[in-house]
Amino acid sequence: DVPVLILTMHDEEQYVIRAIEAGAMGYVTKQAAPEQLVAAVKKIHAGGRYLTEKASEALALRVLRGSKTQTLTESLSMRELQVLRKLALGATNREIAVSYNISVKTVDTYRSRILKKLNLRNNAELSRYAIQNKLVEL
Repeated sequence: DVPVLILTMHDEEQYVIRAIEAGAMGYVTKQAAPEQLVAAVKKIHAGGRYLTEKASEALALRVLRGSKTQTLTESLSMRELQVLRKLALGATNREIAVSYNISVKTVDTYRSRILKKLNLRNNAELSRYAIQNKLVEL
């Protein structure tokens, strides 16, 4: 097993939770000071875990809410989340299919699942949801 440290621009709760649940030993955002990144690498190398203050808050909120509670976004698979982001930014089903090397029909299936899971009706609502939940940057 190789310990994994996530270095990302995303500090929203759903990303932190997914990374930790997937087995990451640490989570640092790109906004963190270089010293934090060095400290994270050292701590993880020594067998520990490292979370930035924001990531720790996200985990604490999850515990306070109850770990069984899932946000709508967390109900999406990783691929559904990827497709949602592309759709929200205006990509066509064909463009998404090419970028992930999947069929257009598969993209349409993902889109349908996303709309159903998030209780949305169309791509406009999907885009608004993605922006409001900071899943995309404009």
